[in-house]
Amino acid sequence: MLENGACIPRIFGVALALLLFSAAPLAAQTPPPVTCIVLSVPTQLRAEGLTELVGDIILTCSGGAPTQAGKPIPQANFAVFLNTSATSRILGSNGASEALLLIDEPGSPTNPVQKLCPGIAGCVVSGNGGSGEPFNGSDANHPNVFQGVVTSNSVTFQGVPVEAPGAGSRIYRITNIRADAVTVAGNLSAQVLASVSVSGPVSLPLNNPLQIVGSVMSGLAFSNGTSYAPQCAPLTDSATATYVQFAENFSSAFRTRTSAGADPAGIALQATPGVDYNSESGLVFPGLPGSGLANFGTRFKAVIQNVPPGVTVWVQTTSNGASNTSAAQMTLTETGPYYPVAGANTVQGYSVVQVPVVNGAATVFFEVIAASPAVIDSYFFAVFFDSTAAPGPAAPSITVNESFAPTESAFPSGDPTQAQSSAFAIPRFHDPSTPGTLISLVPCQTLLLFPYVVNQGPFDTGMAISNTSSDPVATPLQSGTCTLTPYGTNAPDPVVTSTVAAGTVYSLLASASFPGFAGYVLALCDFQYAHGFAFISDLGARNLAMGYLPLVITGGADINRSGAPPAESASH
Repeated sequence: MLENGACIPRIFGVALALLLFSAAPLAAQTPPPVTCIVLSVPTQLRAEGLTELVGDIILTCSGGAPTQAGKPIPQANFAVFLNTSATSRILGSNGASEALLLIDEPGSPTNPVQKLCPGIAGCVVSGNGGSGEPFNGSDANHPNVFQGVVTSNSVTFQGVPVEAPGAGSRIYRITNIRADAVTVAGNLSAQVLASVSVSGPVSLPLNNPLQIVGSVMSGLAFSNGTSYAPQCAPLTDSATATYVQFAENFSSAFRTRTSAGADPAGIALQATPGVDYNSESGLVFPGLPGSGLANFGTRFKAVIQNVPPGVTVWVQTTSNGASNTSAAQMTLTETGPYYPVAGANTVQGYSVVQVPVVNGAATVFFEVIAASPAVIDSYFFAVFFDSTAAPGPAAPSITVNESFAPTESAFPSGDPTQAQSSAFAIPRFHDPSTPGTLISLVPCQTLLLFPYVVNQGPFDTGMAISNTSSDPVATPLQSGTCTLTPYGTNAPDPVVTSTVAAGTVYSLLASASFPGFAGYVLALCDFQYAHGFAFISDLGARNLAMGYLPLVITGGADINRSGAPPAESASH
């Protein structure tokens, strides 16, 4: 019995040992290390943009053991490197910018309080052993918003507390990074890339640290109408009605200043992380004046050039866009605050204002005050010209360059730090435009063809050119010379007539001007209403004689016969 009974404590001891052995590893189990997955929210960037908001970069981290209560949370430096210049606005002399790193989505409904870490060296934050959320902003000693320092193509956030989330997760969001999209627009991929690293006293392993944060394509399609007007008559509103038009190449290319349009009060609506507000402003952090806030909405510029002296320019002030929720308004300056310009007159039903002409150029600016991300917006502005006198034969055609605004010409150049200077407006753009013709000034000329002129043997040709601008229907009087160019046998140099006044006739003999010649003659007259007559006969018109009217090849179109429509018929 005793021998058998002795087995009981022996069996119990073995079972207890096995239980302790199997339980010991569970009590001392090491939590998995912290790992972070990097994701981005790529956006469409304008190829003309120098300060384009790239997509947010999100690091979602899990694992690790929370810092013991009262102990300092380890710090790290977060860095973002772009394949182009970073152009986020610098807000202070210490280099701190509008680019922000947010811990656990401050400003969201689940974590509404935002606390800024002062300075750029980071903040020491104490742990709480995982007993509560240390980055909810309720404690001033636990900031959850950090400013980035912009240097060339990088943005660095220094001294960021890296608290292991343990069984939960932690989100680091990097936002308000602006980039120069112009330099990558010509690349094969046309993408802005961001490489993320976390280093310093502690580092974090990152999955997918290289992210696409923006795809680049042209944002603006511009066009204009073309009118034709004679050089020799005053310009009138009805004859010179034309337009400039700005259209999106993708539906988010045109944006208001804030989600409330041009109203700066809209900044209060843009404080929630992760929301696309379809505006030129990014995340507007109330505790940091200027952070994320653009100076104005998308602006356009039309530079009307080669305006002759004495010609006035009138431009429509307000345009309706492609939808009822889209509109653009003329504003006073290229880089100043939004200042709507009201119409001062009405032309053909359009509310217009006269635009000053300086050194032959009239420049006008427009700002988007309402835009729809669901449609391709386009904005149309009527343009008119007027004058009391004719532009004159030396006046070139009136052209226009259209672009986003403001462009490089509005800022000093040569200093690379100016890309981030707080004195420079956001947004800013590169101007790739080429001139388009608004008013084609048709030359005040008539080209006559004398198909046969001869001075050989007994034959001679008499030629007459009449300036018929003097008439009973009040045609504007014109005058000018005619250049007669012969083509054929024994063709001499061209002959330039004296000035042919309105209501007069100029005549000549081939024997005097083109001796020994046989062929045709083109007469280019610097007035609009030239007509002619030719008479061929033998000496004394004894045996053979004939007369004809020369052909009017052009009546106000160019002499190269390019197909430009004449201002009006040469016959009247």
